[in-house]
Amino acid sequence: MSILKDKIILLACCLLIGFSLMAQSSAIRPKINSPYSRFGLGNLLDQHFAMAGGMGGLGQTMVDPYHFNHVNPASLGFLVNTVFEVGTHVQWNEMREGDQLENYWSGNLNYMGLAMPLKNSINRTLDKDDSPWAFGMAFSLMPYSEVGYYMETTETHPVAGDVNNVLKGTGGTYKFRWGNAVRYKSLALGANLGYHFGKLTYNRRLVLQDLTARYDSELQDEFSINGFNLELGGQYALLFKKKTGSGTREASGKRLLVGVTYSNSYDINTNSSLFYFRDNFAYIDQDTVSFQKEISGEGVMPGTFGAGLSFETANKLKIGVEYTATRWTDYRNMAKPESLADASRMAFGLEYIPDYQSYNNYLKRVRYRFGGFLRTDPRTVDGDALQHYGLTLGFGLPVVLPRQQLSFINFAVEAGQFGLEDVLQENYVKIQVGFTLNDNTWFFKRKFN
Repeated sequence: MSILKDKIILLACCLLIGFSLMAQSSAIRPKINSPYSRFGLGNLLDQHFAMAGGMGGLGQTMVDPYHFNHVNPASLGFLVNTVFEVGTHVQWNEMREGDQLENYWSGNLNYMGLAMPLKNSINRTLDKDDSPWAFGMAFSLMPYSEVGYYMETTETHPVAGDVNNVLKGTGGTYKFRWGNAVRYKSLALGANLGYHFGKLTYNRRLVLQDLTARYDSELQDEFSINGFNLELGGQYALLFKKKTGSGTREASGKRLLVGVTYSNSYDINTNSSLFYFRDNFAYIDQDTVSFQKEISGEGVMPGTFGAGLSFETANKLKIGVEYTATRWTDYRNMAKPESLADASRMAFGLEYIPDYQSYNNYLKRVRYRFGGFLRTDPRTVDGDALQHYGLTLGFGLPVVLPRQQLSFINFAVEAGQFGLEDVLQENYVKIQVGFTLNDNTWFFKRKFN
């Protein structure tokens, strides 16, 4: 059995014991409790919004006049309205290690984003502007990875008696993106300039419980990262046409969308510190054993390639598939050296609207979504990559705001499994709620006769 597998099993056992002891400690605890987050940059988080969350997380070909998609920045070229997106989630996890089970709840703010076309759609209509060119811009902020575990275990030493180990990890990383896109007819190209940043903290405390005159030791290791990257995207819409009674051809309302994204590996800077001290059981006297701070380092984050294909009928049906690959073998981190494996993700999804113009049946205007995904994680145990798969179900509830602005409340439910069956497996159910607010008056140029 590999060292990594031994560590994961040990962390899992500690975790399952630690849940019963957590209420007795006053220490600050993380928002999640996942032993796998000890490795790499933590658990990698989905980078899509709630709308796509109900469709398996599709993003390569996602185009919608009322929603914002930052996964493929080229989609900004198809925007019609200014869109503000904000979302949150709540999640239930059940962890299984052998015959032991434990569960916990967690939740957090998921994302915030603002996207806009750079020429107002109303002005284009009033000015009879039929230019084939269009431009869009967006800003977004969302978590990229998360570290969270809290474990306690007790061992008996022949001399010291009961020895209590407390292991804790907290923190995470985030990405801020500034996106721009240009579209000419049915072809759109876009780019996201991203800033990746965050701070991760790992703590271990050793307590000699049976000794009255004692010094306990604690080791705290933390590091922060920051770096810029560029994400490129392209989308092309192939419009299907039909013959009219006069023999001319016109748009049939059906189209085939192709989308690709690419980002190269990028450099990051790290800044770490190491604090090792001991104190008596009352925390009155403290003796610093070692303290190092402002340790500068470097690292490399992996590049990613994605491609997708979808078919749409206007205001009725969307169905698509996509594939994404990430070269985590390029990952380097001087502050926390590790070797990771390449990862991939496959997803499918669909959306159906019974009748978007129905005036007497609200349920017919609701957008019904379904999807699924299979992802391999860059963290491995004995050469086996951690597996992550799930099924999704979503609803887009239309809401008409003042001035007849159409907005949405998007719900997505995801049920899945993560980990390895013979090591530690996590079953979970996640509920996402996203609010999509639309406004078509941004950049509107009023005219007076």
